[in-house]
Amino acid sequence: MTSPHSRRVRTISLAQTPRVHPSGEGEIPVMNFLHRSHSTPNLVSDSDVSSNVPWIKLLTHRAFWAAAVAQYCGANAYYTMFSWLPSYFSDNFPNAKGVIYNVVPSAAIVVTSFCAPFMATRLFAKLHSLTATRRIMEGISLAAMSLCLLGVSWSSQFTSALLIFTLAMAVRGLHHGGVAVNPCDFAPQHTGAVFGVFNSFSSVTGFIGVYVAGYILHETGSNWSYVFVFTSAQCIFGAIVYSLMGTANRII
Repeated sequence: MTSPHSRRVRTISLAQTPRVHPSGEGEIPVMNFLHRSHSTPNLVSDSDVSSNVPWIKLLTHRAFWAAAVAQYCGANAYYTMFSWLPSYFSDNFPNAKGVIYNVVPSAAIVVTSFCAPFMATRLFAKLHSLTATRRIMEGISLAAMSLCLLGVSWSSQFTSALLIFTLAMAVRGLHHGGVAVNPCDFAPQHTGAVFGVFNSFSSVTGFIGVYVAGYILHETGSNWSYVFVFTSAQCIFGAIVYSLMGTANRII
């Protein structure tokens, strides 16, 4: 009779990083682990995890900075929309109900953030490349946000503006199948520390990006088009950089 301690529930999440051999640096197809013996641990043991993060190796790798750029650009667009949408709708559509434009776009990102890992799983099953999966998910997220921000610059109707911003927030959720999971890819033994660094890139945009948007509005007499075009350009830049240099390979 099998002892309770030998029974394991093996959860394979393709939206997360592939299991990487401690001595290797590349991707190992996740499907290989479906055929592993149940006596072989899926995760790295505590004794294999070093307390010293090799920061120099990580910070001098171009893939890390490509992911950092994409993280910054995407977060900048998100925080700009999250912080300034109420003011935008209030200025341009004063008769619109606040409960609608405050809730609908934010609800959209919740749905897609939940669905993104499953979408990444299906995409990986077709492409068999985690790097390609990351690039496509993040590329679609950034490029679609950029197009939405450009489109809303010429929108003059409340309904169309609401739909465009809802779509922009929705595609931001695809980020959770892209760069958001890169810390697990780059450093499977130091994910927490690397994730903390990645979060700092997002946090910076929480005050710099929002402040810049406010400064642009002040200097242009509340011309929202300048804000959206500027933010859109950053999204395109992030998409290009990550599409060229982004990876899901292990760095440290």
